[in-house]
Amino acid sequence: MRMIVGATMTLLLAACAPIANDGGGMPADDAALVGTPAVTGSSPVDQMVTLVDSSGGNIRLRGALADEIAQLVGADVAVWGEREADAVRVTRYRLLAVGGRPAIMGTVERTPDGSFMLRTREGRVVVLSGSASALRPGMTAWVQGPETVRVESYGIVTP
Repeated sequence: MRMIVGATMTLLLAACAPIANDGGGMPADDAALVGTPAVTGSSPVDQMVTLVDSSGGNIRLRGALADEIAQLVGADVAVWGEREADAVRVTRYRLLAVGGRPAIMGTVERTPDGSFMLRTREGRVVVLSGSASALRPGMTAWVQGPETVRVESYGIVTP
């Protein structure tokens, strides 16, 4: 799912657009950067994770969560963090959509009957069925599809 995308580093001050609420209890006035993650350079020496906004501007993402966000190349995400001179140190993020369709992200768990469910950061539980055969308990993953019926597509964020 990784895609290498070339991008130039520009400061994304104008793209700080507040979103109403991320569903995780973050205040409505908490400003988020919204865009699409991209990975540039080559691993491990000069690889960078950037967030590209709708106008094509981008900013480098740093911190432990930047590695997770790198697994979401091409998706729509909102990130919160602390500004640095040439980057944002990400303190939290939210997956908004994959391929233009809403997605739900969480930790995969096994139900008492042996099937799988996804527990979101907010504690919501989504029972999984359908094409989720590669999912294992403990993984962080995103899913798409009717929440109560079946998973239509998925992606693994952390193994």
